[in-house]
Amino acid sequence: MEAVIGIFGLLIMAAVLVWVMPTKVYGTLQALLAVGSAVCGAWIGKLVIEGGVVTSYGQMFYIDGLSAINVLLVTTVGALASIYSKGYMEEELAEGAITKMQFRLYYCFYHLFVASMVFASVVSNLGLMWVGIELTTLVSALLVALYGKQLALEAAWKYLIMGSVGISFALLGIIFLYISALHCPHQEATALQWPEMMAVADHLKPRWFEIGFVFVLVGFGAKAGLAPMHFWLPDAHSQAPSPVSAVLSGVLLNTALYGLFRVYAIAQTAIDGASTYLMIFGLVSVAVTVPFLFVQSDFKRMLAYSSVEHMGIITLGVGIGGPIGLFGAMLHMINHAMTKSLLFF
Repeated sequence: MEAVIGIFGLLIMAAVLVWVMPTKVYGTLQALLAVGSAVCGAWIGKLVIEGGVVTSYGQMFYIDGLSAINVLLVTTVGALASIYSKGYMEEELAEGAITKMQFRLYYCFYHLFVASMVFASVVSNLGLMWVGIELTTLVSALLVALYGKQLALEAAWKYLIMGSVGISFALLGIIFLYISALHCPHQEATALQWPEMMAVADHLKPRWFEIGFVFVLVGFGAKAGLAPMHFWLPDAHSQAPSPVSAVLSGVLLNTALYGLFRVYAIAQTAIDGASTYLMIFGLVSVAVTVPFLFVQSDFKRMLAYSSVEHMGIITLGVGIGGPIGLFGAMLHMINHAMTKSLLFF
């Protein structure tokens, strides 16, 4: 599990060094550190392929195939955006679009943003996962508002409000999940451990769990941009710096879906009809956003609406399930993360 600690160490180092390094030297250094984190992400994938589930620190960190895919995507897209940021942000600074303080804040928040997504992807406790996803909201909202202009501030405010409301629904849902597991034969302290809940999924109280699952679906679905909770996404993506837009569309939405799919894996055993919820939200996301794609004149807004559609396709694939449905959903998640980030570049 040294690779996970390596990712956190490299990204936090990149966030801190911006305050002491010269601008041009730092741009290259932070890109190298981000590439190093991507190498660690690839190493985690290798460990999972060779040995299955990887755990450490008393199962605080729990990495299986789904975790490994998201960590690899987050660190890879994060590294690519770091490389792209070097020229992009230096040009913004040279043209006076940002100040030196905004330059430093950008890189500090950016690398903490990537680290928070990795954290949400590797912890086994659903409560800590919620904390990680909430951190992504707080840090990325500051990146959306980086330029300090009226439209950017308005977009950041809308994003912060929608994200906070959504994540509050998710927190309430996780509390209901906790209640559904309290009577099961394990300690209360481990009631929110994802492996523990999977092991006793058929003993969870169905009524409490279904209520919790619906709240989690709405909460994390809002964060993932699923319709009809997607209104924040086009504004935020269009006003943020392009490297941030790439990360928002490419991997932040995936991280929110990751949290939803973790709970859904338990729901398949704990309650009836869990897949129906996903298929409905997936189909609505596709149907609602397609018309907006044809009327957009702003390229970044068009890509943002496209992301909503693709999150719907991924959610629909997981809802359909089976080997083909799940393989198709994961393949689409990988393709979307890489292609959408490159389009923003």
